[in-house]
Amino acid sequence: MDFTGAIAKLKHYWFMAVEHPYILPRIGRSMLLAWGGRHVLRGVELAITYRCQARCRHCLQTKLVHPETKELTPEEIGCIADDFLALGGININITGGEALLRDDLIDCIEAARPNKAFVTLATNGYLVTRPMVRELKRAGIRMVTISLDAPDAETHDRIRGLPGSFDAVIRGARYFKEAGIRVFLNTIMTKENTENGDIYRIVDLTRSEGHVCTINLPYAVGAWEGVRDNRLNPEQIKEYWRLIHQPGVRWEGDANYLKEGCPAGTEKIYITPYGDVMPCAVIHSSFGNIRKKSLYDIYFKMRSMDIFKDVHGLCMVGANTVFQTRVLDRINRAARNLDAVDAMVKPLEEITYSEVEPGKGELP
Repeated sequence: MDFTGAIAKLKHYWFMAVEHPYILPRIGRSMLLAWGGRHVLRGVELAITYRCQARCRHCLQTKLVHPETKELTPEEIGCIADDFLALGGININITGGEALLRDDLIDCIEAARPNKAFVTLATNGYLVTRPMVRELKRAGIRMVTISLDAPDAETHDRIRGLPGSFDAVIRGARYFKEAGIRVFLNTIMTKENTENGDIYRIVDLTRSEGHVCTINLPYAVGAWEGVRDNRLNPEQIKEYWRLIHQPGVRWEGDANYLKEGCPAGTEKIYITPYGDVMPCAVIHSSFGNIRKKSLYDIYFKMRSMDIFKDVHGLCMVGANTVFQTRVLDRINRAARNLDAVDAMVKPLEEITYSEVEPGKGELP
């Protein structure tokens, strides 16, 4: 695990250093702090809207949408970026919903301090055009992730509930590549696409287009709350572990400062369009809102919990049966009311790191 993780990490940071050398001193400083035992953030998934044209059957945010609440302003995003950088952060990933639906998207990107942070963008690709790509690059976008749910248009468009979305993904990814912006195509490995072979065809398609494939696990949250039959069985988890360490394939836990593993609540956090800070996009426990408290205070409240004292093996939500059975359902119920902070955090307080540590049923 340590060897493969080290190789993946070197590849990840090598391209950053070669293509974007301005970020190298920050990477070095943050790694030294982490090696010295300091709590250091690496990344933040910053959702700037939950508006979206697609109607994905697996949408993570369906239970978090509050249309009456104002979205974060560029000024607020700037404050988040400053606090994030002060905590050792490197990567700010601007996501949604569909981030391209924000009329002030360029202002939001510029507020994320792209001259200091490594600012990336997540999109479904539907609105991407060549002129837009040029504008995004000028604003400071260094890398893009685009969702791909199937290797063919019929299946992908059906999953997304958006005709033409598959062609938009392929076309948009090519536009970004032409502009010199690295592209990660993100997908989910489910029991269905493992058994019918689509997950391997997605990887092959991604490689043939010259991109990197990020593979996630299925999460029983949002529109998939309560769903059990898409989870991978133990043998398929082993296959997932093998697949994510193949050339041109990765997962969200391969670029940590210290060791490979789930970075939720430790090296990586998630912030909703309304300012609620959570351990990740699929653990819907708000530890506070940046409109009321500083990101510094919220992050250290999170890190004070035993469960977040270190990274875990694989994704706790997608692969850890202890977390799934003892914590996840309780969090999902509480997350329907974002004001119920204590109720959302309590399940995490009542479980320890040792109960969900690597090697206890979550690793191949």
